Amino acid sequence: MSLSDVGGAKISCPNAIVPFGASATFSIYLDANAGAVASCNPLSPVSSPVYNVIDIKITTGNDDARSDSEVDATLTLSNGAQQNFILKPQNGPDPCDRGQNAWNNWETCDQSFDLSSALSVPNAGQFKSITITLGEHSGGLEGPDNWDIQAISVTVSGKGGSPAPLNLLTLGNPPDPSNPNNCYTRLKNNPQNWVLYTFGGNNPSNGCPQ
Repeated sequence: MSLSDVGGAKISCPNAIVPFGASATFSIYLDANAGAVASCNPLSPVSSPVYNVIDIKITTGNDDARSDSEVDATLTLSNGAQQNFILKPQNGPDPCDRGQNAWNNWETCDQSFDLSSALSVPNAGQFKSITITLGEHSGGLEGPDNWDIQAISVTVSGKGGSPAPLNLLTLGNPPDPSNPNNCYTRLKNNPQNWVLYTFGGNNPSNGCPQ
């Protein structure tokens, strides 16, 4: 800790350790007779609030994610750190399957996950991108699955309300059941079963390839 003067006495807390990015308050006790430091006791450090919860909301379009398909999300920070989330497990159950183990047409799934300590950061600008991947399990008479993302939003927040929720991504097309090709992103075995959305970047629709 840096030195300071109190009542003409030089005060130092040489053994005080404060985590990077945090602040701390120290109680200083002076010997009234000698005018010297009797003790230097650190109080509880005051840490900066961090974003440690992520909310991922996805609306399925005109083509469902069938029961034996898996949907994963991978969050990436600007330093390369990553965390994976299983949004839809193969053959369920999951919070959004309505008991059918599938993400049906025009249904919305909204899920929240805790971020690991490596992904919990005080600056939302450190969140770089999110990748959504469709895991397909074709076999027998069943071919590869196709899945339409009609809309997606990603929000981060802190537990207890600090920091307040902050939206990182909102993309989508208006639902149109009469138009099977107006989704925002279609994932399929060919040409691509994944999509990367960059926070604050250009994320055009892929045009729902047939």
